[in-house]
Amino acid sequence: MDTDNENNKFPAGWVINLMGISFIVLFVLLGLLIYALWPCFKEIDNKEVYIEKTSIWCWEFSLSLEQRTIILVLITGAIGSFIHAVGSFASFVGEGTMEKSWIWWYLLRPFEGMAVAFIFYLVFRGGLLTSTPAESLNLYGVLTLSGLAGLFSDRATLKLREIFDTLFQPKDERSGKLKGNNGEGTEDTDEEKS
Repeated sequence: MDTDNENNKFPAGWVINLMGISFIVLFVLLGLLIYALWPCFKEIDNKEVYIEKTSIWCWEFSLSLEQRTIILVLITGAIGSFIHAVGSFASFVGEGTMEKSWIWWYLLRPFEGMAVAFIFYLVFRGGLLTSTPAESLNLYGVLTLSGLAGLFSDRATLKLREIFDTLFQPKDERSGKLKGNNGEGTEDTDEEKS
């Protein structure tokens, strides 16, 4: 019985293959997007001028350097979380311990990395580099931070919480709040309810 139950938890072979192929396609697409969106400068009258126009697969549009940087931050955050997801996927499939219930974790992981990288970028730009124009940003440094935020999104989220707690030092003095609610949940434990 346990063997049947374990076999039902392991995804079908076609699901594993589809996920593996999707990871490869996603990696190639993210790499191509970074290449296509990398800022280009042209020297005019001994001065480097940013070129706003770009094209991706026959789609031409203009982006300011700040918009382009934000898109690159999102892509790099996705790549960072992608690295974590692919390593985890390969390990669990290789060990035969992959479970169906984790499929959504793998699908949503790049989006989590994008979101955390974007929040880190906003904290970085808003707190550390106030009034710094996008032209003087070290793009490599920004994208390194974004990739690491995506790769270590769990730890990055904890660091953001630490920054928030340090800046705002919240004190909850409201009356009528739930016992034992420290802001992390909304329910009391069974012991606290009795």
